[in-house]
Amino acid sequence: MPLKAFAMLVLAIAVATISQSRSLVGQDTAVGTIQGTITLEGASDPIADVQITVVAKGSLAATGFTAQQVLQAFNRGADVSPELVQMARDATQGGPGAAVANAVPLATISDSAGRFTVRNVPAGEHIVRAQLQNYFGPAVNGTRDPIAVVNAAVEGKQTTEIRVEASSIPAESHY
Repeated sequence: MPLKAFAMLVLAIAVATISQSRSLVGQDTAVGTIQGTITLEGASDPIADVQITVVAKGSLAATGFTAQQVLQAFNRGADVSPELVQMARDATQGGPGAAVANAVPLATISDSAGRFTVRNVPAGEHIVRAQLQNYFGPAVNGTRDPIAVVNAAVEGKQTTEIRVEASSIPAESHY
């Protein structure tokens, strides 16, 4: 291979590497981290094994419905908000809101110290759900709602710290 061709090849590889590095750096700024602690209300007692789910506000995951469920309900004549119908259409047809509408939930479980970390969370507003049977929400007929919800704003390359408190000590099990 002639020296000039070799030099051009090395230059092309260097430019491609620098371009790829810049695009990866740009991607890193668009994500952050949510970390937090799950404790008993009014105490510092940690709660382990709590399922943590992070969903983007404005996503179908935040509603608990799929795009197909929303569109089927709308087509059957159910009273569905126009915003939700548009979100479902965007999700299925690649409209302008498709990226947010199709945002995938991120999940983890709290450790023995009640701590959790969710990395690579897109910058923006999110809903953090903490779920463990009989720990969260007001007691109704002797049981508690298993989910607590906390809002979290995430900025790129930043860590958002949250705290979730359980409403009470779990009910005793009777076998």
